[in-house]
Amino acid sequence: MKKSDVSRSFKSAYDPVDDPGFSTVGDSLTQQHMADGCDINKIVPRYQSTGVIDHVAAFKAQYGDFVGLPDYLRSFHLIDDSMALFDDLPADVRERFNNDPGDFLQFANNPDNESEMIKLGLLPPPSYPEASEAPVENKKPKKEASPKPSEPSDGV
Repeated sequence: MKKSDVSRSFKSAYDPVDDPGFSTVGDSLTQQHMADGCDINKIVPRYQSTGVIDHVAAFKAQYGDFVGLPDYLRSFHLIDDSMALFDDLPADVRERFNNDPGDFLQFANNPDNESEMIKLGLLPPPSYPEASEAPVENKKPKKEASPKPSEPSDGV
């Protein structure tokens, strides 16, 4: 095989680009009836005339005192950790609460359900003092006589 028979080529940044372009085949899946609601040239004039963005008008602003609540990230982590703990429960326990952590929390926060929580193994059984232990008496310490104030000396 001669060198002239083999033609080698490589691409460089200076070669012409073979771009086939974009062509749509068939019907478009774009929902054209939403075009006016998404057009910024129509959103801004609506805002200027009403002073309210459509989203706020549709869903109403909500105000409240949220000072005692943790910030969003801490709340998210708290919920995420709670979900992980609930997922670690045995399957039959989760099924009893319809696999809903909210149902479980409502059940667990009710003090009337303490005996059921113990049966499910979610709370340790109460520990009672052994019968051989004598009850602890609550003795008050005796007050010591307070020293009498010293008599004032005549020399001072």
